[in-house]
Amino acid sequence: MFAEDYREILTVCPGITDYAALEFRDEEALLQGFKSMEDAYINIIMPAKISLYKKYISRIGFCEDLRILMRTFFLLLRR
Repeated sequence: MFAEDYREILTVCPGITDYAALEFRDEEALLQGFKSMEDAYINIIMPAKISLYKKYISRIGFCEDLRILMRTFFLLLRR
């Protein structure tokens, strides 16, 4: 499932944080509202995460990494 997407995504080394980690930081709570968590994950969450991973790939660079780290830092402070 999603093999073609992951071929592209896995060409980039993983980092500490990313758009998907920020957007879906409360993923478990999001899934609670669905009858089938597995179906929701496969049909809603994963496509959204893949889109965010590809967004990062299209913007990859030091400044973008810095923006993501700063956003992560501020989100952690708000908790």
